[in-house]
Amino acid sequence: MSAGCGKDLPTLVTTGKWSEMANQDGTAGKPPPVMVPCTVDPNGKASPPCVNGMTRRGYWVYVKAGYDKNKPSKVIYEGAGCGDTSAAHGGTAAYPYQNVDGDAQVIQVGLDYSRNDNCYDNENPTSNDFTFFPMVMDAIESNFCVDKSKQYWSGYSTGSWVGNQFTCAFPDRLRGVVFATGNEPKSQPTCKANPPPVAGLFLHDENDTYNTKVGMLPGCARLLKQNGCTVQSCSDVGAAAATAYPVPGTVQGAPGSLKCVSFNGCPATSPVVWCSTTLGGGDASHYSGAGAWVYTLFWDFINKY
Repeated sequence: MSAGCGKDLPTLVTTGKWSEMANQDGTAGKPPPVMVPCTVDPNGKASPPCVNGMTRRGYWVYVKAGYDKNKPSKVIYEGAGCGDTSAAHGGTAAYPYQNVDGDAQVIQVGLDYSRNDNCYDNENPTSNDFTFFPMVMDAIESNFCVDKSKQYWSGYSTGSWVGNQFTCAFPDRLRGVVFATGNEPKSQPTCKANPPPVAGLFLHDENDTYNTKVGMLPGCARLLKQNGCTVQSCSDVGAAAATAYPVPGTVQGAPGSLKCVSFNGCPATSPVVWCSTTLGGGDASHYSGAGAWVYTLFWDFINKY
């Protein structure tokens, strides 16, 4: 149980909707932003307005009606894909797990974008995400009743890039991760020494030319090694390396090409699963508008582990 157990919900929270906890734009009358160091990514793209070496970050929280302040909750931190209409929209545009998690007590936390082009600073090994994310986790644990052993990252596209950074930097705070498309950043932050295992599910399309499958395989392989799995490569999904992972019946509307495997020799409580589809080319595999089957598949995995 976290320090927030027994506390009433913060006044900023309205159950049943996304509630802004920190306003990145610094808008008058809105909750104050979280201040973190300014950063510039390797491509020269800066974080939002920088004043005296500091910049603003924001985030949102979704809590369902019926929240029990004495019952430890799972927490799903979320990162959307690039290109939504505003930095703040990045904090509310991820997967709506509230539609599929039944009566489970789950807190969802959406992070606003970190770059001024409506994207995350997902290739920067010194991004202020590595300051911001633990600050957000600390705030959630302090103000809500959290099961600290059941916290997860969910991302698609650029949100998956960020998640691959977080399994390196914060494996001791994340129980599991679920990724749709994305890649492993070429430059990672300093990874935690002797990291604990993190359960992971990777969903990628064979025809994705934007975030290629080849670009995500290293992140999957790193998690195999981190978890101490017998298999060390995600390129091989044959019978000797992996076992069919059953797609639950609740996952309806998935393309017939969806196939999932669980790599052999991983801890039973921390599997590494690879799911693939063969949709159309280009951006079709981003899964952002693919329907509820994506986040139903992800929720099933989170709920198991």
